[in-house]
Amino acid sequence: MRRRLPHMESKFNNEFSQDQSRNDDMLVVTDQGIDRERLEQVFRQSEIRVYFCTTGEIDTTVDEICPDLVLLCIEKMSMDVVGDCLKALGRTPTIVGGREIEVDSLVDLFRSGVDDYIDLCSTDDVILDRVQSAFDDIFLGDRDSVIGMVGDSIAGDGVHHGDMADRLDIVSSVSAYRALVSQDLDIEGVLQTSLEFLLSKTGPTNAAVLLAESEVDYALGAYVNFECPRELADPVLDRLANGVCHHVAEQGELVKFHDVKEFIEAVGTEAEILQNSDVIAMPCIHEGECLAVVFLFRDVSTPFSEEMAPLLDSLRQVFGEQLAKVIRIHNRLDAQWPDSVVDETEDFTDWGFGTGDSKAA
Repeated sequence: MRRRLPHMESKFNNEFSQDQSRNDDMLVVTDQGIDRERLEQVFRQSEIRVYFCTTGEIDTTVDEICPDLVLLCIEKMSMDVVGDCLKALGRTPTIVGGREIEVDSLVDLFRSGVDDYIDLCSTDDVILDRVQSAFDDIFLGDRDSVIGMVGDSIAGDGVHHGDMADRLDIVSSVSAYRALVSQDLDIEGVLQTSLEFLLSKTGPTNAAVLLAESEVDYALGAYVNFECPRELADPVLDRLANGVCHHVAEQGELVKFHDVKEFIEAVGTEAEILQNSDVIAMPCIHEGECLAVVFLFRDVSTPFSEEMAPLLDSLRQVFGEQLAKVIRIHNRLDAQWPDSVVDETEDFTDWGFGTGDSKAA
């Protein structure tokens, strides 16, 4: 008889819900007429209000329209000019658009404060979706929470300023993660990049990624050992894959198992290794389908803070998007992973970044 799982409480309250009455104003900065014509066509049927200017007109145009988002097209533009443009834009959220940008240059752009990157070789639908997603990230609250328009309205208000800082951190982290993981088009690369980035935010922890093979069957795709070697974790990982993941997927939200003893009773003796652990689960869902469940667990003396929940909730969504992209690339529309993921899990065992000392930090 299947044992019932204990109560799983969502740790993410959707307090950053989008204001449906918002106005999305975007400034496109480009010196190339062909890019202007292309982007006019891309956004013509959208609800986004688009304005255009050249690099020499940034200062005056930004002052005139106060855009919520800037798309800076850097094709044939020197990095010095790009730097000058970013200085002129200040705190206004900025997406860089380009073609075949080198990874080192892209990293430098993010270090300079760029929020995201769009390959202008992408289809019109992809460009539109990415910009709309950027607006969704920016407008985590109501109109007063728009990044780049904070101004004096929060000056001297420590509570609001702290809340805004938290939101800015989330948007920045999600954009940085999206830029990194979007370069990975194979499953091993996606898993390694994602776990490195995730652990750079959570700190030292054990982590397991279980990939969906069907609605109820999951298989280990990656494991990071911090304080629980793989050979000790294997039994509970098998139970999580066979008896827990689909329940977490049905829940659909970031969850935390508050009563670990009850959790162990429901899962079985295999889970006794977790009796002194803080355990959370992250279902990674894309278009209603759970593609993976990430489990994080570590000693209860260093629990996962509730303040971490909004960031984890946002990261799992991007993780799900990239997993779906890998499936499409491999023509696995039935959500089956390449055989190497299931048959060669040793390749993903005990990666050496369980301490959180990650290049993604």
